[in-house]
Amino acid sequence: MNRQVIKYLLWGAIGLICGSLTVIVMVYRSSHHALDKPPILYLENQPDIQIKTLHHVSKRDGKNEWTLDAKSASYYKEDNYSILVDMSVRFHKDNGQDIILQAKEGQLDMTSNNFEARGNVVLSYDQTFTYSEYVKYIKNKHQIIAPKVDIKRPLMTLSGNNMLFDLNTKQVTLSGDVKGECVIEN
Repeated sequence: MNRQVIKYLLWGAIGLICGSLTVIVMVYRSSHHALDKPPILYLENQPDIQIKTLHHVSKRDGKNEWTLDAKSASYYKEDNYSILVDMSVRFHKDNGQDIILQAKEGQLDMTSNNFEARGNVVLSYDQTFTYSEYVKYIKNKHQIIAPKVDIKRPLMTLSGNNMLFDLNTKQVTLSGDVKGECVIEN
């Protein structure tokens, strides 16, 4: 091979590597920052049904998995979504120590039973309180994901840019600029 062909092959390889790295970075950023500015679905058309209070129960294997209550709801039949105001969700646990989620507003996908909550979101369990502006619940995994959270317990605080809360195991995983403080008493 002459030098010209080798030069073109090297430049092509460099271009391919740079393009691949760009795609990898874009996919990584989109997957890790997908929750930074989540939309609450506001449809242009009028809701098909508006109710003052909503009580919705999601079951798994014949047992109540969680119960959602809202002060008002607007249902959009075509999209099968409900827009919720002042929502509260109780995740039922076998040990009787339920996990409570409260938020100013949200939306419920009536097909999948996935939901999103926004505005002063608080998750409480035992003596642990988790604060965020937005969370998303994924029904088939029974998990909550959230950006930018603060977790407070007596004598301890944690914060991170992303949270994954597995409700099956009650295990929380924080990532991205994770910080913590612990008070040690004498």
